[in-house]
Formats: sequence, structure tokens, C-alpha cells
Amino acid sequence: MKILRNLTLASFLLTAIVALARPADKGYITVDANPRTVSVFVDGRYLGPASDSRHSNKYELPIGPHVVRLTQDGYQESTQHIYVTPGHVTTLAIVLGHN
Repeated sequence: MKILRNLTLASFLLTAIVALARPADKGYITVDANPRTVSVFVDGRYLGPASDSRHSNKYELPIGPHVVRLTQDGYQESTQHIYVTPGHVTTLAIVLGHN
């Protein structure tokens, strides 16, 4: 019985270690923008506003290269090329100029 319990515990620990050792297949972006309400598009798809009332929104993306476009009525559009890395947050700091 003790051997079975030890094998079960060892199996559980090995599964947890393997799960933690796997590289993440996603990364994240945040946009620190002025104005804070700019619309965020990634690879042509609308993700949402750059921030809510106080905090930047964090969006999950697949790893690899992406094109981020920021728009807001009355402001110049901004396009940025980024590379999202596994498990990390890429932060864009952008100030849009007035039209």
C-alpha cells in the first residue's frame, strides 16, 4: 500500500513538473496610450480599448509577429510591428497626435 501511495505521489509530481516546464504558447500585450480610450486592432482584428477607466487592458496573443493598429477619432492612427514572446507581456507606450 505504501509503495502504491509513493508511486501515485511521484506520478503526480512528475506531471506537475512537466506541465510547468512546457513553454507557454501564448504571450500578452498591453497598450499604454494617450488618449487611453484608443481602439486596439491586432492583425486586423478589433481587440478592444487600450484601457478601462484606470488600468491598461491585457490581451492574450499567440507567440510570433503581429501588427498593432491604434485608432481614435480626431487623432492620427498609429501602426506598430511587435513580436510576442511566450509567457511575457509586451507593452506599447504610444501618444497619438491630433489630426
